[in-house]
Amino acid sequence: MVMKHFRTSDVPSDSGYAFVTPAASPTPGPAPMRSLSSNLHLGVQGNCEQHGNDTLASLWLQPRAQNTFQTPQGSASRSYNMAHRVTRERTLGKVEDSKKPNNAAPFLAGIFTQNPEGSPSDSFLSPGLQGEQPPQLALTQEETRTKTLLNLFFDNAHGIRRNCADSAALASKEGDGWVSISWKEYGRLVCQIANGLRQCGFEAGDHAAILGSNSPRWLIADLAVMCLAGCTTGLYPNDLAEQVAFVCENFRAKVVFVDSEMQYAKLLDTAEMLGELQLVVLMNDTTREVSPRCGRKPHWKNISWSELLKKGRRHFESAATNIERQARAILPSAICMTVYTSGTTGKPKGACYRHRNLYFIAEEISRCVGSNGGDITLSFLPLCHIAERIQGELLAIYDANAVYFAESFATVKNNLAEVRPTLFLCVPRVWEKFASALKQRFASEALLRRAVISQALRNGASIGECRNSIRGQRPAIWTTVQWRLYQKHIIGKILTLLGLDRCHTFASGAAPLNPEISRFFRSIGIDIAELYGQSESTGVIALTPKGAIKPGTAGLPLRGIQVVLGADGEILAKGDNVFAGYYNDARGTAQVIDNAGFLHTGDVGSFDEDGYLVVTDRLKDLIKTSGGKFIAPQPTEARLKTFDGIAQVVVIGDGKPYCTALITLDEGALPALTSKIGIESTESRPDILSRDKRIIDVIQHYIDEVNATLPSYATIKYFRILPTELTVEGGELTPTLKVKRRVVQEKYAHVIDEMYVSGERATAKASGNALRVAP
Repeated sequence: MVMKHFRTSDVPSDSGYAFVTPAASPTPGPAPMRSLSSNLHLGVQGNCEQHGNDTLASLWLQPRAQNTFQTPQGSASRSYNMAHRVTRERTLGKVEDSKKPNNAAPFLAGIFTQNPEGSPSDSFLSPGLQGEQPPQLALTQEETRTKTLLNLFFDNAHGIRRNCADSAALASKEGDGWVSISWKEYGRLVCQIANGLRQCGFEAGDHAAILGSNSPRWLIADLAVMCLAGCTTGLYPNDLAEQVAFVCENFRAKVVFVDSEMQYAKLLDTAEMLGELQLVVLMNDTTREVSPRCGRKPHWKNISWSELLKKGRRHFESAATNIERQARAILPSAICMTVYTSGTTGKPKGACYRHRNLYFIAEEISRCVGSNGGDITLSFLPLCHIAERIQGELLAIYDANAVYFAESFATVKNNLAEVRPTLFLCVPRVWEKFASALKQRFASEALLRRAVISQALRNGASIGECRNSIRGQRPAIWTTVQWRLYQKHIIGKILTLLGLDRCHTFASGAAPLNPEISRFFRSIGIDIAELYGQSESTGVIALTPKGAIKPGTAGLPLRGIQVVLGADGEILAKGDNVFAGYYNDARGTAQVIDNAGFLHTGDVGSFDEDGYLVVTDRLKDLIKTSGGKFIAPQPTEARLKTFDGIAQVVVIGDGKPYCTALITLDEGALPALTSKIGIESTESRPDILSRDKRIIDVIQHYIDEVNATLPSYATIKYFRILPTELTVEGGELTPTLKVKRRVVQEKYAHVIDEMYVSGERATAKASGNALRVAP
């Protein structure tokens, strides 16, 4: 079979893709930032290897050249003992670019290799071909068969890699048990859905959106579209109808998968905005076709999941082979996925990824965590976010992991205990809730047992420091003996309680993790690796390496990624992780990728003495007071959230004479707090306690303690306790639980204004201390 080879000239001018072709210059556009210390270099080419205590991966590692530091004077192989001196000796702002500029043509140009003739074993797809020698693909221009995740996916389905064809790939809860799908069946279902879509008119270059909760069918639909050289995007299940319509219209979705009547109704309510939509796939076969409220039939066709599968089974023996061959022939430079940003500062933008981006991230994370494959993960963060897509799809395919789908966000605690994952990724807010629940549990124990737990945590903290020591620090023998006893009798039971007793890799992403939370978990043997990145960097730029985790840092850049600081301290990154561009937004793309190919992250950061990246804040979140002082709010917010009873903090002060704060109470932690200060348990509702003078006094004490460590211009002068927590449903949080500052400030503008009006009338208690404003 001969497949068409698309040229650049074949791409329609209105295709909607906006790309930036990097210039030949290896240096970033903006001038390097003024040195924070006279000897600290501001550029790193990453190599986040799995570390032991004796060696640390070179910060200037060239690809495939382990433990080599490159300086402007040359490169030399050095031991870790030289690392600190070399780091300090680097000159300012010079970065070697070891890769040629990426001039890959956009989307359809060069999707396929020329004359693909076949693929490895097609036996599970085509019974008639069993026993026959399959022909091989002819890949050109250094494109190998293993450079896309689709190739690895079909290798898994055939058992070519890791002999995993009959191993569990996906699992979901049905009744009281878990029902799994093997890699072999996973591959068959993907090909059947792809064949069904093709018979419905879906073609290479078409777009499909998926609107629903995490499930095996979500991933099957996603991969089916990719196999047809299409492009997918996900929609958050709690998006409003107008938000769904905006993404579908902007993305020009030809097909939309929905998993419930509620989601289907969102399409009906905005049908006039969905001019490109031709087919809706009802992923849940029990979903009824809801009658449109306007009385008019929609202009698209509907088909159920089972009907699409039935259609895909027709002529399946030949079609499946054809689909696999087409999927294997897709080049790494082709666009395959779009993730819409959560829109913390405005309308969502579609970040487009090439197969190359996805493969690079999966390969590097697998290497950094030291995976041997076959891990078990629990999927509960939204799959339409890049963080969960990495864990539940990219890494799962690369390492042949089994993905179990939580029933809902509310059942994560129970599902964790049932699944007992070996690899666990979640967002900081979830780690904070786990920590709060554990602290409450410890506080409720009898006095003697509470004292033993406290000693175990102190011992665990000491062991954890040594376990992650970059400089090879070792614990005392007696400390190690104690730790083993505590592990057996206390720590092990805590991990079992969490469902993390067999987990070897813990990670946090989507937002900075509070260092105190990281240290708390370290004391119970959980070392949380932080992933730093954003949608535009395919989720990851740097991560804290195993065995060398430093709380409060973003770790080391991945191998092959260059990181430098701009003139204003902005973090800039360049590598195969940088996205292709925003869909249908050339201007937006040009604003974040400069002519040298560096991604402008919008984050402010620095490098510490060990070359670890430290992210201070978002450029857009920096507060500039009316007195001209710049303040990073996140460190203050993070410190306040470590106190018992506080759930969320939003520092206000941009354009104002001083800083104030909006605070919410942690409902789960309130019983322990109210018991401590003598408040009846019947009064433990946040809306009631937000007005209680005793609670206000406690929060005042917390703020006084934090203010004592801040410069006077950064102290919080007034605060308000809101009656309810900020939520995704209320619009104040993104689906990954990050605060939408602009939304919060608009929603509570009257509360904020009242704080500043009251402040003008109030008399300061003491210079630099917080002043309470009664709610």
